[in-house]
Amino acid sequence: MNGSATTVSFGRPDWVMVGTTMPSGVRLLASKELTHAELEAQFDRAAPWDAYDFSIPPVVSQRITLAAGMRTFIVIDAPDYPSAFRSLFESWTPGPGEHAALPGVPAIEAGP
Repeated sequence: MNGSATTVSFGRPDWVMVGTTMPSGVRLLASKELTHAELEAQFDRAAPWDAYDFSIPPVVSQRITLAAGMRTFIVIDAPDYPSAFRSLFESWTPGPGEHAALPGVPAIEAGP
């Protein structure tokens, strides 16, 4: 590809969620108490970007990278993702709202 890559940092996420499959269904982990978090995107463009030309070449591919450490997290086990999301958001919210955050499970801190 003749294009150029542009990396953009989106800053620190307010909360993170990750899902994984389990033998009995799925598991969601969600946290808004983060020890560290970094969200970055890299876009590959169809042609090099000329700073003097105001037309930006189209994006042909992109990569999103999220690195996060959770201090505490909510664990939801469910038979499928729609059920897991429903259960999570009926009892927990990552932002302002009527629901109070549930106490989380402490994360295991990395050793020295």
